[in-house]
Amino acid sequence: PPRQGHAPRPGDRRGTPGGAEERPGQAGHRIRVALECGADATPSVIADVIEQEGYDVRTCGGPEEEGCSLVDHGVCELVEGADVVVNMLRDHEGGREVLDSTLALRRPPAVVVEQSSDQLRSAESAGAAAPGIDANRAVVAQTPVTRDKLVGAIQAALDQRDTVTSTGG
Repeated sequence: PPRQGHAPRPGDRRGTPGGAEERPGQAGHRIRVALECGADATPSVIADVIEQEGYDVRTCGGPEEEGCSLVDHGVCELVEGADVVVNMLRDHEGGREVLDSTLALRRPPAVVVEQSSDQLRSAESAGAAAPGIDANRAVVAQTPVTRDKLVGAIQAALDQRDTVTSTGG
């Protein structure tokens, strides 16, 4: 059975085989996306959009739902097993802690962060990708997040990770 994260939604077994993308050198391996998203943001709809692009998706409701082993203990099977993490918890209790813990765990990073226009304007003036986030550590998907923005940000995060890996950075 597919591996689930620290707070999977009951019955959430996403990632059926199909015309999926594979990682170089790993035949049959679909790119795995961890979606950190609160219930109010319709994670099933967002996961479906990502899956339609050929990715294998696992979801986590964040610390509000069932606590967070990543924040509490520094480990999370969902994050550790993902090729890219999409964090959409910007407006949730503990969401920033989850993001910071994700960024600390991901080496090299392949992280997408959802941010509003206001958050980006304040970050831009400070020279960051998002408030307190280094542009080399995460790719931003600006709200409102559309299919194109989300898929583009996931690919950019994977490209950024691959560049860091190939240059040893």
